[in-house]
Amino acid sequence: YDAVHGADFKPGVDDVGVRVVMPSTYPGCARAMQQNYLDAMTLVRKLGKPDYFITMTANPTWPEIQKSLQVGETGYGRPDLVARVFRIKFKKLLEELLDKNALGVVVAYTYVIEFQKRGLPHGHLLVTLQAQDKIRDSEDIDARVCAELPPHGKTCGSCT
Repeated sequence: YDAVHGADFKPGVDDVGVRVVMPSTYPGCARAMQQNYLDAMTLVRKLGKPDYFITMTANPTWPEIQKSLQVGETGYGRPDLVARVFRIKFKKLLEELLDKNALGVVVAYTYVIEFQKRGLPHGHLLVTLQAQDKIRDSEDIDARVCAELPPHGKTCGSCT
């Protein structure tokens, strides 16, 4: 872009760069993102809307991270460690959902892992359940969803 828009560029004369089209198998490129979107829309068309949208965010104060830090280090200064622990915990979440049917029998799922501006990974997960496990009323919601607000300025044990 800089070469083409530079003051010394002569259209039709200068041969600048080589166009590279990334395959959809290259994670993060535009074609991969489009392919993932189309795959997700196919799931919705065939199976209906997802039942759950789950977001999991890394926490640099997780005990697994804190006990692996050297003196003077913080979780924010060790993105390699945070990403590794996040990956292990995200795999465990998938195991709970897919193998142990924590929310019901999963018939389809898709997810994406992103990184926040502070460098922390987080995952967005869409889950579609079989017909008999779908949420139908407020009792189903209460059986599956629990929220707890900690006292002001405190963190609860489940937030770690």
